[in-house]
Amino acid sequence: MCSKLDLATLRVRKDVNELAKGKFVCAHATTQIEFPDGVDNLLRILISISVGDIDSPYANGDFQFQFDIPRTYPFHGMAFLQPPRPVLPHIVWHPNIDIHSGQVMFSILGKDWRPVLSINTILLGLQ
Repeated sequence: MCSKLDLATLRVRKDVNELAKGKFVCAHATTQIEFPDGVDNLLRILISISVGDIDSPYANGDFQFQFDIPRTYPFHGMAFLQPPRPVLPHIVWHPNIDIHSGQVMFSILGKDWRPVLSINTILLGLQ
């Protein structure tokens, strides 16, 4: 029988594979994923989103998010270990980011989370 950690790791691996296959693609942004602790810990992820040259206040912006994925994933939602940090010299206002804490404020990261949702669902919202 798998432990919850094993289930979380397997699910993250599935989510990352789906992203690599381009199942969840946004035409105006590219995404890069890094595992700062190496492949031995897939529950800590750095995700960079680069927004293309579009008619948007976020055009040509690079944004980095650190995800802390709980061992109970996908049965409980995500938690951002640190607030999202734009790689820009100035902070860009966004209605889904708390201006005081920098926390991403999607309802699916809390009360509206469902196990059918994935890392890719969150990435599409961020893009």
